[in-house]
Amino acid sequence: MRGDFKECVRKIEVNFRNKSNPILKLVKALIIKREGRVGESFEEMKAIFQQNSNGGELAIELFKNMYLLQKYRMCLDNMASLGNTHNSWQWHYIQALCQVNLNQKTQAIDSLSLARSICPNVKVAL
Repeated sequence: MRGDFKECVRKIEVNFRNKSNPILKLVKALIIKREGRVGESFEEMKAIFQQNSNGGELAIELFKNMYLLQKYRMCLDNMASLGNTHNSWQWHYIQALCQVNLNQKTQAIDSLSLARSICPNVKVAL
């Protein structure tokens, strides 16, 4: 199965068709995202997130998809609705990327500073 993403997705769909397993749905969403089907991945992740909205890593993946789909305002609004409960450098970095694309330069600098303060060894740039 190594590297054969289509076969992996097919097996997930065939073997777990009638089961609601959020982990398998997440694996499928990440695979189809890697294949470039970001919109479809976004819909899958959104459905998973609605069932399990307390998953910080899942929220970050969902926000990455929003950013890739150029849904910057939607991404920032959803981040704001969750509050700053998922304090990770990735959270603040995605926030900064969206803010740059919405010409919110000052806020983007603040978000990037927060990302660097959480994880100073990670090299991030806008």
